[in-house]
Amino acid sequence: MNDCFNEGSIRLAWIEYSPEKRRLQAIVYGDGNADDYTQLIEFKNISDQDK
Repeated sequence: MNDCFNEGSIRLAWIEYSPEKRRLQAIVYGDGNADDYTQLIEFKNISDQDK
């Protein structure tokens, strides 16, 4: 924790690995007080091995 992010702060984004999709995804909360996310951004692996 630092001076900007205290315990109990609202999370605005969550980065997680989805084993079903086999990729990282960012779950973004445009409204920090809402229960549902506003955007789901999936990060695709663009390494030469996956082409």
